[in-house]
Amino acid sequence: MYKFEYGKRKYITVQFEKADLNGTSPQGWYILLCDVTKKNEVGIYPLITLNNDDGSFQPPFCIGDFNKDGNLEFAQWERTAGDDTILSYLLRDGECMKQPYFIKLFEESRGVYYINNEISKWYFPIK
Repeated sequence: MYKFEYGKRKYITVQFEKADLNGTSPQGWYILLCDVTKKNEVGIYPLITLNNDDGSFQPPFCIGDFNKDGNLEFAQWERTAGDDTILSYLLRDGECMKQPYFIKLFEESRGVYYINNEISKWYFPIK
């Protein structure tokens, strides 16, 4: 659980992992981002990403203002049929809005990922 402020807003995150008992796929990591700025109103963003799979049992904290526009974004790591992509979602006014930015990853060996710079399109240049 983390508590932080960004701009004039106050947030609390509750994070938990879904256990993969047979160890055949990356762990799902669930994040409830709660906007607690107003005392009588809580805005909740339910977010899901993959665990960093490095054995540290630390959550991948994927929330930040990547483009420095004053709004938070969420980087969601998705795996579809071995295709690893990090997608970007704008978090604003209680909504998660998919953005046209993404990072393509490739797995060189089990748990070792690299960014495909030629395909990726992020808020800033990736070198």
